[in-house]
Amino acid sequence: HHLDLALASSFLQNRVIMSESLGQDKVQALICMDEAISKTLMVVVFGRPGAGKSTISEEAVRLLNGNGDSINGGIGQYQHIYLDLDVCVPQWMRDNFSKGVYPTLQQRVSFISNACLYVKGEIRTAHQKHANLIAIISFSFVNTDLRTAFRDTFPRAQWILVDTHKNLAEQRIMAREGHF
Repeated sequence: HHLDLALASSFLQNRVIMSESLGQDKVQALICMDEAISKTLMVVVFGRPGAGKSTISEEAVRLLNGNGDSINGGIGQYQHIYLDLDVCVPQWMRDNFSKGVYPTLQQRVSFISNACLYVKGEIRTAHQKHANLIAIISFSFVNTDLRTAFRDTFPRAQWILVDTHKNLAEQRIMAREGHF
């Protein structure tokens, strides 16, 4: 309870400081954006490259959304969105991957920071149209530091490992066209 009280006190103090510097309307908008993130259920589908994460995630969203925009769940209507963090991988990093050159820790920190901002932005945009969201997010998260940073940013996310045998994953990668 002490931690909860300290967090609440800190939040209220920060809100007062923010109100004075930003204005009440901007503070209210920031609070609403944070609510969009905290209200969204997130499922992270991860595994080695070639495991089938994107295929599984895309199909799950297609099936869950059905022919319409939403499905009826036990607690109301949900819109399911799919976010593939591969869109956050810059071209230079893709080029390096194809040469077997992997990013440094500093480059990974920059990448995951941008990826988290991307997820937040997409959720906030989708939340403007749909109050109840479930975001299915796919990425390999092969590095522990990337998983840790994402978990720290989105602690309520549920994680699902797609554990595909290495040989099958390698076959899938070899069959890909246009993927790094």
